[in-house]
Amino acid sequence: MPRVRALAFAPEGDWLMAAGGQPGEYGAIQQLRWPSGETLNRWEYGQDWFNALSLRADGSLLLLGGADGRLSLLSLDQPDVGDQPAKAWLAHSDAITDLQFDPTGQWLLSAGADRVIKLWQCSDWSLHRSFDAHTDMIHSLDLRPYSQGDAVAEDAWQVASASSDQTIRIWQPMLGRMVRIIRPGPLPQLVVAYHRSGRWLASAGQESMIYLLDADSDRILDQIPTQQDWIYSLSFSPDGTVLMAGDWLGEVQSYPVPESLTRMP
Repeated sequence: MPRVRALAFAPEGDWLMAAGGQPGEYGAIQQLRWPSGETLNRWEYGQDWFNALSLRADGSLLLLGGADGRLSLLSLDQPDVGDQPAKAWLAHSDAITDLQFDPTGQWLLSAGADRVIKLWQCSDWSLHRSFDAHTDMIHSLDLRPYSQGDAVAEDAWQVASASSDQTIRIWQPMLGRMVRIIRPGPLPQLVVAYHRSGRWLASAGQESMIYLLDADSDRILDQIPTQQDWIYSLSFSPDGTVLMAGDWLGEVQSYPVPESLTRMP
């Protein structure tokens, strides 16, 4: 496809979904066998490209967020997905920038350039709640992981959001509240990612700095200076010891996570 905006692996890791398309013309999705790269399926929908995708943990549902503000649903457990999405609706007044299923797969979070986060009930795709505290475009969402030893109520899971308003905000969507605001630096924050421990998270954006933030306060635990352009993507290695950062110029760099953080209790 002309442009790829989002990627997601299947739960078993045997295929990969890519979404993108041609801005202002159509959205495209490709299902690729992993690791061969063979195209298993390809679909084109709508009149604008897809900015975001989220795959439910069981691999049965794929949600796509369009630059036109529409959400599109594909039921991947159907023998033939067909030429049209199972459901599509106008969800935001501007481009959808990120999507996240909750840990149970019963709820979906969407974020947009319209400064709003929305919580959707997957049983009927009705809007359950909206959050509009951000004062500028929201770029990124990430769910906080919890270890088995953590006592967390089923409805108290948390999500972090990164915005051009220079803040990272922490939410408890099911309880309908914002937990805290973190202001890491003086420029827009474009991406946020929790460490696999769930004890802390990383954020980055329009400055040559990656911030490492405490998950339970507004404290900056450490900083990683970089020589990269605007950073739009962050990802931790499976063992949590390396942080990968991708920037606007197409460069991907790896950074060792400070040992003090990998050993946090």
